[in-house]
Amino acid sequence: MQKTKLGISVGFLSAIAAVAALLGGSVGFFVGIVIMGYVLLFEENEWLRKSVVKIFAIMVVFILADSIVGFIPDIISVISSFFGIFGGGFSLPLLPGLVSFVRTALAVIEKFLFVVMALKSLTQGLFNVPIVDSIVEKHYEGKVAENGSDSNVSLTKD
Repeated sequence: MQKTKLGISVGFLSAIAAVAALLGGSVGFFVGIVIMGYVLLFEENEWLRKSVVKIFAIMVVFILADSIVGFIPDIISVISSFFGIFGGGFSLPLLPGLVSFVRTALAVIEKFLFVVMALKSLTQGLFNVPIVDSIVEKHYEGKVAENGSDSNVSLTKD
């Protein structure tokens, strides 16, 4: 089992990153940023580096999804207010309940993913999240080996 410079296994550090993301909110985001920064700056293990980047990418995807869903009632309110200027207006009585349901479902899915990722990380296992995997594969470049070739490491099973 490969160790980090901190003396803990790479799988355990990845699991810590997933648990930090599981905390959510600004504390989880800050701890996740600190862990990712440490790993990218000081650790050499490519599996660990990509795993932590993947965890952070999942955090960002869910933050964006929650923000977009939460933004929908505001857009409807602006449109309704605009029509109210001309004596019209409308409301969607089901919208608050629907938005609440979607946000809760997103939170449950996010928590589930981070728990599974934390458990898989302990054994350096792989967990595929297709949308996030494609983002990470597209934008993450591992360190270039001394001979100049890419040290491509995939988080997906080939």
